[in-house]
Amino acid sequence: MSQANTYKKYISSDSILINDRVIHASDLPALLHNVNTLENWERDVYLFLQTWFDNSLKIKVKTSGSTSAPKTIWLQKKHMVASALVTGKYLNLNKGDKALLCLPAKYIAGKMMLVRSIVLGLQLYIQCPSSSPTIDREFDFVAMTPMQVTELIRGSTNALTLIRKLIIGGGAISSALDNKLKTITKPDIYETYGMTETITHIAMRMVNGKNKGSSFHAISGVEFQIDKRDCLMITARHLDIFHMPTNDVVRLISSSEFEWKGRWDHLINTGGLKANPEVLEHQIEHLLNIPFFMAGIPDDQLGEKIVLFIQMSHRDFIKKEALIIQSVNLISPKHFIPKEIISLFPFIFTPTGKINRTGTLQHHGYIS
Repeated sequence: MSQANTYKKYISSDSILINDRVIHASDLPALLHNVNTLENWERDVYLFLQTWFDNSLKIKVKTSGSTSAPKTIWLQKKHMVASALVTGKYLNLNKGDKALLCLPAKYIAGKMMLVRSIVLGLQLYIQCPSSSPTIDREFDFVAMTPMQVTELIRGSTNALTLIRKLIIGGGAISSALDNKLKTITKPDIYETYGMTETITHIAMRMVNGKNKGSSFHAISGVEFQIDKRDCLMITARHLDIFHMPTNDVVRLISSSEFEWKGRWDHLINTGGLKANPEVLEHQIEHLLNIPFFMAGIPDDQLGEKIVLFIQMSHRDFIKKEALIIQSVNLISPKHFIPKEIISLFPFIFTPTGKINRTGTLQHHGYIS
C-alpha cells in the first residue's frame, strides 16, 4: 500500500457537511473558480479543503508569530488526524454533532476545526470570522478566542447556553473574563494550551463547573517535564513529539498537569532579580481596561528596569494617569512595581489578535 493510501485510511470520507450542504472534493475546483463570488474567508476554507483532500501527506502552515517571528512549517496530515481524534475523545464529540467555525481558516485553529469536522463526521457551520460571533442556534462544539468570548457575553451570557462544549485559545484568558466564566453552568468551558507545532492544543484547563481550576491537564497521550529554566517540555506520542522544548515557564504539578506562569523570553532581569511580567500583569489586568504589557528596557543602575507600556494617546494618558499609577502601586512584591509608565499608540498585534511585544517595542524605537 502506498503512503498516500496508508494516509487515506485515517479519514472517514472525501467530503464535509458545511452549512447543511455536502461538499465533495470534486466540488472544490468549481467553487474556487467562481472566485469573485467568494469572500476572502470563504476562499481560505475551500483552499484548505482542496489541499486536505489531495494526495499529499503534508500541509504547509504559518505559525502565529505571538512569541517569535512567524515561520512556515510543514505538518503531517496523519498527525492532524491524530490530534482531531484525541480532541474528539477528550470532549466526547460524536458523529453528527453540530460545530461552528468562526475562526479564520487561514490559521491552524480554523484549519483544525475543518479537520475535526471531517475526521469526526461533525455537521459544520461556518460564518465570517469577527470579534463578535453569531450564536443563533444550538452547537455541540465551538472554538473561540478570548476576545470573541468577551464580546459575545458583553451584553448577556444567554448565547453561551446554546453551546455544549466551548474551547478558548489563541491567547490567555484575563482574570476578569475568567471570573465571569466561572459562574456560568453551561456550556462546559475549557482554556486550551498548545501551538501550531503541536497542532493546536495538547492540554486543557477547565474554566467552570466542579472541576474548574488554575492548572492545565494533558489530553490523552501527552506527558510533561521541565528543563533547568522551569520551562515546559512536551511529549506527545500520537504526534511523534518527544521532549519538545518550549519557552513557557510553568509550575509542574505532575507529568500530566501544570500551571502556566509566563514566557521565559519575556523575563526581566532587574537589579539581579528575575521578574515575570505576565505574573505582574495578571495582578492588575482587572483594573486596567486597556491593552498593556510590561517589559524591561536598559537601565544603567538596574541593568533592566520594568516599564509598563499602555496603548493610549498621550492626551488620554494625562487624564487617567493618577488612576493608572494607583493601580500599578498594588503590584507585589513592591520592588517589581514599574519604574516608568509609557503610553504608546498604536500597539502592534499578531494576525491572531495577541499583543506583539517585540514588534511594538521595535515600532516605537525602544529596541532595534
